[in-house]
Amino acid sequence: MQVARLVGLLGAVCMVAAACGTSSAATGGTAIKPKIALVEHVRVPAVEIFAHGAQAAATELGFPLDVTGPQGYNLQQQQSMSDAEANAGAKGIIEILVGASAWARNESALASRGVKVVNIGVYTGPFLGAQTPIYVGPNDIEYGRALGNLVVKAIGGASASGEVVIATCVPGLEEQEDRYSGVKLALEDFAPNVTLSGLLNVADDPSIGIPQWQQIVQTYPKALAFVGLCSTHPADLAKVRAATPGATWLALGGELDPGTLAGIKDGQIYGVVDAAIWQQGYIAAKLLYEQINNPSLPQTGFIDPGIEVVTKDNIDAVTARETGSPTDQFNFYKPSMDKIFNNLSASILPLADAHR
Repeated sequence: MQVARLVGLLGAVCMVAAACGTSSAATGGTAIKPKIALVEHVRVPAVEIFAHGAQAAATELGFPLDVTGPQGYNLQQQQSMSDAEANAGAKGIIEILVGASAWARNESALASRGVKVVNIGVYTGPFLGAQTPIYVGPNDIEYGRALGNLVVKAIGGASASGEVVIATCVPGLEEQEDRYSGVKLALEDFAPNVTLSGLLNVADDPSIGIPQWQQIVQTYPKALAFVGLCSTHPADLAKVRAATPGATWLALGGELDPGTLAGIKDGQIYGVVDAAIWQQGYIAAKLLYEQINNPSLPQTGFIDPGIEVVTKDNIDAVTARETGSPTDQFNFYKPSMDKIFNNLSASILPLADAHR
């Protein structure tokens, strides 16, 4: 990874691959500063963390970054925004695809125009065959296993007996199905007397999701725990639990929505597994910069940013990081990002590794 650029200092030096340990093609010359865009699928707080990571890469390397996306999920609007960014001069686009097959024409057209793409957030599968752009995100089955292991710990381990209820916000989406499968595998391995019920459908919107969770809690009065796979689910469950006198069930789920931090801190949420959202944004933005400056880098594959388990044991440190300055966040994540970019080609794994 390149040494972080200091304004007015070391800028030219850090563009030299041999000096800075990077894979950039700028060796012996000045690196291109391409315009890069992040086109999100929906503008909710947890998704905006992708933008924080991407902006950190843009600030470090000195390239312009646009962040856009529909307020609510709208495939046609998101694709139009992607096209608009390319028309406005973006040389690289980061996209979050919900249903990758619907993007085949869009991403093929971008490639034909010389616009590079990296996909993040939602596993795409090889929807363009050998031309499928690099996917940056976790192996969702392993993510689910980590969440399942957390559930097992929460409900008392191998001796637990009863029911756990799980919900998604996008039924049929491969990412969510894989995470569900991982949770199920962990329960089968480590809490064999616990039944997993679901996958139920709960909106990733508190105005709709909270009443839906209230109904689910009433429907499953003896459940040991409720697990929400989407970003607002844990915080919504925390509100339902706080409003339920004598509630003994536990709330768990995925991602670090701001409301989730407070819920873990006050004990309403047992814990969550985060899919390294900041890291995904940073890796994707810097990867596009590197690909544009070095066309010999791989254009397809998988980069695993890791995952993070957050509970009461580390909530204070995580909250300090998440609410700190952009510089604080960059400094926290820099060592793990260095490991990826110090040997970037080796960090790009076969796409099949993201789904096994």
